[in-house]
This record gives sequence, C-alpha cells and structure tokens, in this order.
Amino acid sequence: MVGLSENKELDSTEVLVFDEVYIDEGANYNILNGAYIAPVSGLYVFYYNGRRSDYINEYFQEWFLLDGVRVGNFYNAYPEGLDIPSYDASILLYVEAGQMVQMQIQEGGLLYGPDGDGPMTWFYGYLISAS
Repeated sequence: MVGLSENKELDSTEVLVFDEVYIDEGANYNILNGAYIAPVSGLYVFYYNGRRSDYINEYFQEWFLLDGVRVGNFYNAYPEGLDIPSYDASILLYVEAGQMVQMQIQEGGLLYGPDGDGPMTWFYGYLISAS
C-alpha cells in the first residue's frame, strides 16, 4: 500500500506518484513513476482511495492505466458545498509479468496526504491468481 506523504496540488492531468510506501512485499512499486510492476503474470485487484479539497468543478474523472493505456475509469460528482469529497474504486485486471499499473488523475484540485491516523489518499494491488 502506498500513499501521499503530504497534500498534492494537481495542475494538469498526470500520473499520480505516491511517495510514501507503507507495505510493498517484493518491492514492486516504483516511487519515481508511480507504477506497480507485476512480478508474475496473473489476475490482480487494484484499489484506489482519494480525498480532495474543494474542486474547481463538481465533476472529475480518474483512470487506471495498464502500461500507460487507460483500462478503467471512474467518474465522480459531488454536491456543491461539500468540502472534502471522498471516493474509491477498484479494478480486476489480468497483468503480464513486467507490465505496470498506475493511476491517472484529472487536472485541478488538491489531493490530501496523511492525517493523524494515516493516509487519506492511497493505492494498492495484490495478486489473486498466478498463471
């Protein structure tokens, strides 16, 4: 599981790079490019949870990437006046050994880092079945 060590202001559509590693059995997460690199081929589950501050728009979209290609997205909307929208998404993917999975974030807004109890925005993945 990886998270943000501090709040992150988003200026443009970008791959989210988590800089705080909490659990990484096998050292498969790359903190330089935000990619989880699959150690073996198989079926994986990936999970993302985010918390944002006031967003410039009431709608935003985020994507799971497999080798840089969007393979799953989620579209979020929240009512005007909601201060801290929170959302999560998961995806089931077949990933070949060496392929990378990342999160891409739509521009604008602030993602929250940790609070006193741990990360408020995080990402993780795990192998369900090797092939």
